[in-house]
Order: sequence, then C-alpha cells, then structure tokens
Amino acid sequence: MDPDTFVVGTLRATNVQPASLVAGAVGDVGVTFIISDPLPTDGKIAITFPSGFRLNSGSATAMGDDGASFRGSTSVSVSGQIATITRAGDGDSIDADQTVTLELSNIENPSTSGLAGTYSIRTTDASDVSIDEDLEVDPDTFVVGTLRATNVQPASLVAGAVGDVGVTFI
Repeated sequence: MDPDTFVVGTLRATNVQPASLVAGAVGDVGVTFIISDPLPTDGKIAITFPSGFRLNSGSATAMGDDGASFRGSTSVSVSGQIATITRAGDGDSIDADQTVTLELSNIENPSTSGLAGTYSIRTTDASDVSIDEDLEVDPDTFVVGTLRATNVQPASLVAGAVGDVGVTFI
C-alpha cells in the first residue's frame, strides 16, 4: 500500500487591512481569515508583509487593542517582513471553518503611494509544519498623505526683489 500524501489546506476569506491607507502611516493592521483545518492551542500564525512595510515601527509589533478572536495567550515575534503570532497552549484549539481575526500594532505602511505587493498568511503547528495557507492575499493601494501647516514665505515682499524663500510644512 502506498503512503498518502497530505497537502496544505487553504485559508479562505483572507484579508490584511491597515487601519490607515495613507503612505507612511504607522498604526494597527487587522488580519482576518477562515481556517480549513484546526489550529492547535500551541499553533502559530505567520503574516508576511510585502516589501516597503516596516514592522516594529516606533516600538515592538504586538497584538493590538482588539487582540485576537480566540482565547489564550500569544506572543508576537518579527523576522524581516514576517510577523509570527505564537499561541501559548493555554487556550482552546480553533476548529475548522472558524473565522480568525487578529490586530497587530506598530506597523508602518510603505512610504510611497500606489499598489503594494501581496501579503501571505500561513498557520502551522508548534514545529512549524504548515497547516493552512494563502500565499496571495490581495494587496492594498496606499494614498498620498496630506501636508499640513504649509507656508511659502519670500524673505522680501517688495516687488522685483531677489532673495531667499522659506518653505515649511508638516
């Protein structure tokens, strides 16, 4: 009898949504998905952000105020563009076909406007064996930020004068 080959399950209804879509903004990012296979109490969730995002911006990326939709303690670690949420084993496993929501903090959007690359989300067991994944989570489009307190002030207001001009903005 030949051995069975198991394949990684597919995450459904995946979304990674920054609280702000302004280029360069720092804040929370919501993550939502439906799992196909159970996620153990000591499982992990890895979210890969496209290049241009900066995790640990201002302070360490952590669970945001909204936390997670499941019970149990978690920790967040960052390596490059990947934020990994590790469950501590003190909650319940999450059954198949359940919606999982998370909020991560201190993430800086790409500094330029336009379409960012795709995200990816993967669930694993404690040994990093993949359970479910979506490697092509839809990208977001970032908009240009608004300058505030703008001022252009010539050094002289005399007609025809030649000189410096001061420009300030936030």
